[in-house]
Amino acid sequence: MNKKTIYSVVDLEATGTDASADDRIIQFSCTFVQDQKIIDSFSTLINPLKAIPERITQLTGITNAMVKNAPSFRDIASLLYHMLQNTVFVAHNVNFDFPFLNYELKQIGYPQLKIKAIDTVTMSQILLPTLPSYQLRRISSYFNIIHKHPHSASSDAYATAYLLILLINRLRSLPYDTLKGIIKIQPKLPRNTMEMFKDTLQQVKDIHRPLSSYLRVKRGLVLRRNNINRRHDDKTTYKFPTSKPEKLRLYQSQLEWYPQQAKMMNEIYRNYTKDKKPSNWMFEVAMGMGRKIGYTLPLAYLSHNQHQVVIISTASKLLRKQLWDQTIPTLNNLLPFHVSKLIIKDSANYIDLNRYFNTLRVHEKSNQTQLVKAMILVWLTITTTGDLNELHINPKIPYLNEVRHYQDQTQHRHNPFYYQDFIRQHQIAAHRVNFIIVSHSYLCTHAKELSHLSKHPYLVIDEADKLPQAEISQYRFNFNLNLINIETRKIMGDLHQTHNHNLYDILPNHFTVRRKLKLIQGALAELSRAYQKIMYRFSITFLQRRLLTPVGKHMLTMPSLKKFQKYINKENPNFQVLNHDINIIKKITNYFQDMSGKRSYRRINRLEMDNYYHHVSMLINAKDMFNAIIDQIQSHPENCIFKAITNEPHNVASCYLKGGLISIGNHLEKDLYQYFRPMIFTDHALMVNGAKLTNSRMKLPLSNTRQKSDLDKISEAKPAINVYQTSSLFHQPDQYCKALATLILAKASKKPQRLLVGFSSLKLMTGTFNVLTDVDQVEEPVYALGINGSKKRILKRLTNAQRAIVFTNLTWFNQLNFNYPKEFGELIIADLPLDTNENMYYKAKVHQIKQSHQDVKRLMQLPEIILIIKRSLNYLPTHKNRLVIFDGRILNHPYFKQFARALPQGVIINQRKVKFNG
Repeated sequence: MNKKTIYSVVDLEATGTDASADDRIIQFSCTFVQDQKIIDSFSTLINPLKAIPERITQLTGITNAMVKNAPSFRDIASLLYHMLQNTVFVAHNVNFDFPFLNYELKQIGYPQLKIKAIDTVTMSQILLPTLPSYQLRRISSYFNIIHKHPHSASSDAYATAYLLILLINRLRSLPYDTLKGIIKIQPKLPRNTMEMFKDTLQQVKDIHRPLSSYLRVKRGLVLRRNNINRRHDDKTTYKFPTSKPEKLRLYQSQLEWYPQQAKMMNEIYRNYTKDKKPSNWMFEVAMGMGRKIGYTLPLAYLSHNQHQVVIISTASKLLRKQLWDQTIPTLNNLLPFHVSKLIIKDSANYIDLNRYFNTLRVHEKSNQTQLVKAMILVWLTITTTGDLNELHINPKIPYLNEVRHYQDQTQHRHNPFYYQDFIRQHQIAAHRVNFIIVSHSYLCTHAKELSHLSKHPYLVIDEADKLPQAEISQYRFNFNLNLINIETRKIMGDLHQTHNHNLYDILPNHFTVRRKLKLIQGALAELSRAYQKIMYRFSITFLQRRLLTPVGKHMLTMPSLKKFQKYINKENPNFQVLNHDINIIKKITNYFQDMSGKRSYRRINRLEMDNYYHHVSMLINAKDMFNAIIDQIQSHPENCIFKAITNEPHNVASCYLKGGLISIGNHLEKDLYQYFRPMIFTDHALMVNGAKLTNSRMKLPLSNTRQKSDLDKISEAKPAINVYQTSSLFHQPDQYCKALATLILAKASKKPQRLLVGFSSLKLMTGTFNVLTDVDQVEEPVYALGINGSKKRILKRLTNAQRAIVFTNLTWFNQLNFNYPKEFGELIIADLPLDTNENMYYKAKVHQIKQSHQDVKRLMQLPEIILIIKRSLNYLPTHKNRLVIFDGRILNHPYFKQFARALPQGVIINQRKVKFNG
């Protein structure tokens, strides 16, 4: 394939997807490309001589009337056959179009086309590995390719032709070593697609093109040079603009003026520069009031002038992306100095270059794995972060676990990719940037090391309402009791396996090495015996039939914590043996890693050793988790709960231990707050009923915490909450579901719209869904999260749906609003969390509060309801300022007045009667 090659870029529309099942072509389109230019095109409708199914008409826009006078395939077969001869056939999913066309030719007695054919889907996957989707419509949108009519053959062929030109240019720009690597991997690509890569390799080789300055080669891998932004060496001290004229001069008409935002900026700057003793600040800011600029702008001045790091923690990926793509670039357009940024994640998000390099030596039987290897090879020429999430590959693909980092520690110096390691580069860069963006979960587990990045780093906790849950999650476990046994057996396999090289075969035949392998062997045997004793005692103590309760497909027991403590004390000698033997294995493994740089170790099988290191790491992690559970039961018996879940009462290997802390206690202070100067907390909904209760939720001291709520934008809109009087119906679930379905149908029938309905109870959601789907006159499709669709599937279906009813839980209810504020019409909250939740932690928390003679409704229900409604109110300006609450129990709640006072000023609560005849 060269400059003279003519590519025939084809797209077909048909009555279905299976030619052998009598599906027929209804439109043929072809765009011809030569030397990176479109030189001609052809398109025709085709009479299939059968009716076109309604679903195909809806998809393509092609009707029976349109093809009535069109030529049949037999009429134009000769023209198509000669048109495509001596060209290279190209299609987006060539394994559909090419066989389908050949089948049609065969059916009328024509010889099948024996021309080369290439596929733009797999080419796109390899050459454009960071695209979020490889649908033609999505790719066209991403690259601004004109594609006005998706699923119209002429439009699809035209778009695919432009995509082909783009892919050929990208292919020719790849470094020689990367192209060579792809061909060596030999991914199984459709038809003749691989020939494109081979021909291009020869062309690049003949040109002798030098490697670009932003790339470097290490052991045949072409890597992008790290250009992570660092703090500039500008030592000028810049004055923060405190007054309105100063701020407006800085904005240069690029930002709107929000008085609340300006006050927030000044409060933050004053807190750290003017006040003798800085305070924690809690800012509740309405959506659309510039919250992110409100805290990043003053902190940018503080970071630059004081040479300090600012850490921003968020709960959602979306907010981290907005900070990265929009907020900080906006600051760099405004400020007289440059600010730098860095996102840090857990180590498992990053590629381990050495492990990836070692996997390239093995040819996998899985086509998917070989394709992913090739994608990564190209991605390494692009990425400066090494974050595997950039690839948008299904994280469940087993191969990804083979190339992830599996330790937080930086790799050993003897690692050939030590200086190129992405985690190590991030650790170095973290000391030299202005802003570091992390998730709440990362912050909670790495607070101490983050605090060491500078003398007094600043900390902003955005989406602060989610922080307590992120903190307590690290103290809750779902532990497979057989995990230690599984990992022990894997390491035994590494020592003695016969179907592949074992450690005795791999490692040098030295006396010291052999002695250490014998020590590992002995430690594993002793460890296995000790663990079997621990599990046997657990089985007879907790998994007796009389202690188990059937729950669905499982059996469940809630062990008495006093009995659990007694069991732990009795088995303490075996726990000590367990920890001792695993520590021996860990020390010897560290020795092997230390020796890996020596000459006698350089020829060992790195892939097999990586597998061994991974198994040891998993064993250590399993031991640490088991120890954490034991420590929690011993240290906090009054504040933890556990249950044992098994499929087989007498088989401890099938048992999981689930549980952890009931309430957060002082862990935020101990694990997080103590490492930072006074912090900034902010969210759309943060304040509940009074400062004391708000601070109690965040575990902050009243004496050193200030609060400010700016929800003026909500108040100015004068929103209304329509609450339906349904208290009497709530104790009749069937009637409640029917009444709710009647309301939803009434709302949907007024005008075409997407309705979003949030549920607290899955049982009510299921009941209402069943009622609606049984009604014949429902024109709108009904999508219910967890019932007939996942989040991804529902969002995909909503793309083309002008009318729809979406049922979701209250958590995703607000996430959908935040991510897609203009997608939905009215918002309906079907029921509020006023019942006792079946979640074991919730029930234990209720019991805790009652034991301390406090009010569950005030401490648990009221704050949760206030925050749910406040979050929903943030989106009302785009929803005609009406929120519907179908749960009338709130009207009779003992703390209804406190609930009403906690809402923004100007919010009107209307009571509505239910029009329902049963």
